[in-house]
Amino acid sequence: MQTDKVKENLESKIITQKLPCVLTREESHRYAKECAAMVRECEDLDRKRRTINTDYQEQIKDITSKLRKRSDIVNANQEFRNIDCRQEFDYLKARVRTYRTDTNELIEDRDMTAKEGQRPLFMGGGDEDDDDQDE
Repeated sequence: MQTDKVKENLESKIITQKLPCVLTREESHRYAKECAAMVRECEDLDRKRRTINTDYQEQIKDITSKLRKRSDIVNANQEFRNIDCRQEFDYLKARVRTYRTDTNELIEDRDMTAKEGQRPLFMGGGDEDDDDQDE
């Protein structure tokens, strides 16, 4: 009976959050190659800029920005990606726990907000359990 009461007070849903992910060796290698190609491209454009300065200035800024971002990812060996997460609502303890669905890692355990503390009027399994007890 205690287990049924705990199940009645838990709710779970899938959400997506941008979370750090360790790069695989292949991703790190690919990003490093991309950085090298961008460096070469930037140097080539810089030489052309000396000749036709204003035509290439904006392209160089764009590539340099991309290069900086990609280099930061390679240096950190991680990047933020959208990851599906599962939130569990424990109404007895007034807690919300969030887990990554790819690793099952607990990423957040916090108090419920006032809005989250308002239980839905009809929960998925509530009516079925009441019917079983009457029989």
